[in-house]
Amino acid sequence: MKSFYFPAVFLLLWLLSGCGYSSPYKTPPKFVEETDGVMTLYLSMWKNQTNELGFQSMIYQDLIEWLKKSKMVRLTQDQQEAKYILEGTINSIRFEGLSYGRYEAAIEIRAITKISYALREKETDKILWQRTNYVRRDNFRVSNNSVSTSDNKRMALAEISEDVAEEIYTKIFFTIARADKSN
Repeated sequence: MKSFYFPAVFLLLWLLSGCGYSSPYKTPPKFVEETDGVMTLYLSMWKNQTNELGFQSMIYQDLIEWLKKSKMVRLTQDQQEAKYILEGTINSIRFEGLSYGRYEAAIEIRAITKISYALREKETDKILWQRTNYVRRDNFRVSNNSVSTSDNKRMALAEISEDVAEEIYTKIFFTIARADKSN
């Protein structure tokens, strides 16, 4: 009798575990109207209104890496081919002391960025979503060696860039999923 219960319980659990979930990152949604079922996106180089040169390139590269993970998005270098355009601006970056050591010298600094971005449909110029003055923070250690401090600062900005790119990636697919349900 015991040998009957184990397969029956296993079968019941296996049937109940099928919740119907499918990854939204694998299958193109019905709302995408292009013939190949892929959202064509032009990723513009972001405007950088700060003195942190290269931060816009860091975000651009991270966005490319995230967006290449999906079969649902095709990035294009020609704005005329795109159906959607992702634009952004780095509004500000500031650094403030977080903790101090002897003689009130900073030993840890917080990088604070304000970023704005928007996804718009090229044909209608309609903004599908936007976020203005989005604040991201990351901390880094100050070293006695200026090269180490500079590397720590660069790593903090890289972490912020990665977080922003991941959020945008997720938001794009959330938008796609919502549009798919409304059609």
